[in-house]
Amino acid sequence: MKQLLGLAVTLKIASFLIAVWAFRLLPFCQRCWWVNFLYPRPQELKWFSVFKTWDGQHYLYLSQQGYVPEQMSNAFFPLWPWLIRAGTTLVGGNSLLVAMVLAHVFSLVVLVLFYKLVRHLYSARMAFRAGVLLLTFPTAFYLHLPYSEALFLCLVVGGIYALVRRRWLWAAGLWYLMPLARVQGMLMIVPLIVEMVVSHRKARRISMLPYMFVGGAFMLGVATYFLFMQLGTGSWNGGFAALKFYGNYYSLSLLLKPWEWVRLNFLESFLVLHGYRFSVIDRLFFAVFLLVLALGWRRMGKMLMSVMMVLGLVVALSGTFT
Repeated sequence: MKQLLGLAVTLKIASFLIAVWAFRLLPFCQRCWWVNFLYPRPQELKWFSVFKTWDGQHYLYLSQQGYVPEQMSNAFFPLWPWLIRAGTTLVGGNSLLVAMVLAHVFSLVVLVLFYKLVRHLYSARMAFRAGVLLLTFPTAFYLHLPYSEALFLCLVVGGIYALVRRRWLWAAGLWYLMPLARVQGMLMIVPLIVEMVVSHRKARRISMLPYMFVGGAFMLGVATYFLFMQLGTGSWNGGFAALKFYGNYYSLSLLLKPWEWVRLNFLESFLVLHGYRFSVIDRLFFAVFLLVLALGWRRMGKMLMSVMMVLGLVVALSGTFT
């Protein structure tokens, strides 16, 4: 574990320095910067601007201005901006700095939880190897930015670990927060049901009440989200309605229209090596994901496979590869 944490800290320092020096030495797409959502607007483009691009701007805006009707930022879920606001209120200072510190803390916590989970289910050796893969995955840099990825991954891994260890209060708390962190959290009821059914079949004497308790906490989290949207945006559907401002075309209805999904992603797309919607790299990663899904079917167990399917397969098949 110490080796993993040491590697994590080293990679954090290296990625920070690379980002800073890349901004100074390599071309920065200023057109991309100015055309996207900025808060505040206008603002001067500086070296630390590389750490608050894209989603980061929305989260910083929500942490300070909150949710209002017909705002494109409403599409982002509230738990992460709540935490940024709370941290800024408690310690003062710059909200970007607070968000960066929180992201780094959560990324270290998720590494510890991930190691413990894999060690519990498999072995210490596999836990170390899995931790290295987590840290060095090509898009793992999102865990170090003021995005909600580190927080959400922390909730998911921690929630699964609490569930398999039968720590029901911890599991209930983490499952309550999942639907408040990201839209994918709304799907996490599926792995919970799968684990309940599998556990009941293995040992029929196991009570369903603890699982129902965790499931009830999850549904309370969903209700909290919709209530907050009603209060903030004037509509319980305000968050999902804000998706109209984006060109991602995500909808669970696409799961029932596979040919429409094929048309959107392959037949009517002008594929390039990497781009916003038409990336060949994204599609190759999806092919690798399908291979891992097939190879891991028997080894990973039904609950972990269901997690992969709802957070990977369902998300991919319900929209574009953005």
